[in-house]
Amino acid sequence: MPPLLAAALLLASAQAATIGGVVVENRSGRPLARAKVTLTQKGQVLSALAGDNGQFRFSEVGAGAWTLAAERAGFFKAQYGQKKWNGPGTPIMVDPERIFTAELRLSRPAAITGTVSDRNQVGIPSQTVVVYRAGRSPRPAASAVTDDRGVYRVSGLSPGRYYVRTAARPLSHGYSLLPVFYGQAPGIAGARYLDLDLDQEVGDINIQVEHGRLCKISGVVVWPDRPAQVSVTLFSEANFAEQSQNGAGGFRFEQLPPGAYDLVAESRGSVPLAGHQRLVIGGDMEGLTVEMLPPPVLEVSFADRDGGQIDTRLVTVVAKRGDPLPGESRLVWPAPEPVRLTPGRWEIEVVPSSNLYVVSVQGANSPGLTWNEVLVRPGRSASIAVTLSSRGGKVSGTVRRAGAPAPEATVFLEALDAQAAERLGGIRRASTNPEGNYVFMGLPPGQYRLVSAALSNPSPEALEAAGGKVIQIAEAADELLDLEEK
Repeated sequence: MPPLLAAALLLASAQAATIGGVVVENRSGRPLARAKVTLTQKGQVLSALAGDNGQFRFSEVGAGAWTLAAERAGFFKAQYGQKKWNGPGTPIMVDPERIFTAELRLSRPAAITGTVSDRNQVGIPSQTVVVYRAGRSPRPAASAVTDDRGVYRVSGLSPGRYYVRTAARPLSHGYSLLPVFYGQAPGIAGARYLDLDLDQEVGDINIQVEHGRLCKISGVVVWPDRPAQVSVTLFSEANFAEQSQNGAGGFRFEQLPPGAYDLVAESRGSVPLAGHQRLVIGGDMEGLTVEMLPPPVLEVSFADRDGGQIDTRLVTVVAKRGDPLPGESRLVWPAPEPVRLTPGRWEIEVVPSSNLYVVSVQGANSPGLTWNEVLVRPGRSASIAVTLSSRGGKVSGTVRRAGAPAPEATVFLEALDAQAAERLGGIRRASTNPEGNYVFMGLPPGQYRLVSAALSNPSPEALEAAGGKVIQIAEAADELLDLEEK
């Protein structure tokens, strides 16, 4: 037994229902003094600060299931029994005469260090470095500024995949430092990514900057009837979005790194209008003209691959922007009135009735996009063809709690195959009936994880940490799988 844990055990008296232990740093095992420790049960919260040796103690704890957690500045919060950093903990079952001792290990966030230098390997001071969380539209997660020797350190990063990029920086005489991704790439396509874990500090993430000229663009928005206000937004793959508003219709953007951009114009008046241009900027561009047209109307058609009839009233269509701009429309089909989307790239998610699953989602005039994307242009219709199948799989079973059927238990279903996950449209959940039974229908063929647990954030990481069971489901299969509530 570790000495600190043994010492904590000696602190626990022979009184009934005592919970004690020690809080330590995960990597070194050293005690974490003054860590905040909490004990929670159905809204009741007990708290204490760990002593100089990381020890804590709760006396005369009431019977039942308690959640034990600890936190301290500079560390991730940890729960007792947690298998992953953001997964659920394991409740402590307190009996009237029980003395329970626990060790809570706190992990630090990940960090990235490196240098930013010029082509002569001389460090560049006061240079901003941005870390992006990887994804379809990379999002800035953290940033840092280099010191006098060009050294930077970005901390506070949760586990995951990231890109590192220097920021654009104007210099004198019209020259600038152009943005460069780690891997010496101007864009994400050639960039190197980093997979970070708890307590990890990755070094030597060095970037050599390039000198060049930043660009500027300007132009005017043209519309038949002048609306009250027009918003013009310019964004790139690195999530750099800027807005310029001018009542006369003029717009101007400066200090832009060369590259591909989308320019979107939207009216804010009583008459909705929109404009869109795809730009590849390699130098200054002036005198651009963006024509405002009626926003495109979303048109959706449905077909059953197996030849059956589809009741479209039971189908929900969710349109989400697939670029850095925000936006989401949730629609029941057929829509009571024409659905108009702002220009740009949209992801179309189809949620059918329980006995159907999505085979394909195809957007007309959208080459090069993923299986459920459509490029929406002003003045045109956005046509989507959805193919469904009535031969979806089914999985059902009973959830047990302490050996007995568990009514009103929550069951989560996650597709582990990429293709099935795309067609499922995210993690599904169901509640058990009074007999503890659950059912999922209309499942695409593939491998699935099923978990019954009380999770506030049912992410893939949380479901993996909770355990559960994995099952393979074939087309039109009817599987039985009983679960134990976690």
